Amino acid sequence: MVTRIQNRLSGWKSRFLSFGGRLILLKSVLTSLPVYALSFFKAPSGTISSIDSILNKFFWGGSEDTRKTSWISWTTICSHREYGGLGVRQLKEFNVALLGKWCWRMLVDREGLWFRVLTARYGIERGRLREGGRSGSSWWREIVRIRDGVADIGGGWFGESVVRKVGDGVGTFFWTDTWLDGSWGSGGAAWVWRRQLWAWEEEMLGECQALLHNFVLQDQSLDVWHWRPDPIRGYPYRCLFLLGDCCGTAQHLFISCSTFGSLWSSVRSWLGVSSAEPLDLADHFRQFTFIAGGVRARRAFLQLIWLICVWTIWKERNNRLFRNSE
Repeated sequence: MVTRIQNRLSGWKSRFLSFGGRLILLKSVLTSLPVYALSFFKAPSGTISSIDSILNKFFWGGSEDTRKTSWISWTTICSHREYGGLGVRQLKEFNVALLGKWCWRMLVDREGLWFRVLTARYGIERGRLREGGRSGSSWWREIVRIRDGVADIGGGWFGESVVRKVGDGVGTFFWTDTWLDGSWGSGGAAWVWRRQLWAWEEEMLGECQALLHNFVLQDQSLDVWHWRPDPIRGYPYRCLFLLGDCCGTAQHLFISCSTFGSLWSSVRSWLGVSSAEPLDLADHFRQFTFIAGGVRARRAFLQLIWLICVWTIWKERNNRLFRNSE
């Protein structure tokens, strides 16, 4: 991969290209060259560092022999435009995203030859391919690390992003599949216990029964896996393009983010008003502006409050991302 990128750069004279031209070539050509290899193998950190160094030198107008001053860190350049970057792919995160695609295919493409080969090689236990231990290939061990949430990037991002939509319930494992409250191990159907339950266990059982109270099986529907952030289109590569960032879209950051979204309910409680939570940012602004009536002075005041909240969230997000402070 490194050699291919160097060979491609040998025919380009970066000093004759503008910043915009170098950025376009970098995003459309150079970061696309290693995609095939990154789709199958976990690249060594040394290889990723070498490629990042080559791309960084090219972007700032240098070459292998000369190095120009880098006025902005490469991490910032690789951040999404919404976060003040230029949207260049972070190859380490992109590598994990591409490998994560195999974890998704293990759930939704079980008729493929590749899955049958893995089944014959490692076997299945409780609906999941076994890890294989030391006998597993290096490729398979990396896939399992991502699936089980022990990868070095993003932790348990994959397990937190998939959910089992139950139809007739035939293909869902009650105790281990994510189908009820979004966490592994949720469920509880076997009400025969090996011993008497303690009081705190009885309370937990009551909570579980409350969750199951209104749950209804659909006899005519099959159980299917959904990608939680986008249940319609399924697994997107972009979901991990921003692994190191806080939130992927403006709507998520300012409204539905679990970290920052609760600010709005606190502000409405402080104002003594209540309203629904629109998912569109423009709708959210309009509704918030009119929650206290149509008086012009009130609207202006609420507009100010809304803008202050958004600005505060944005500054807090940047502090956490770029300064590692809260």
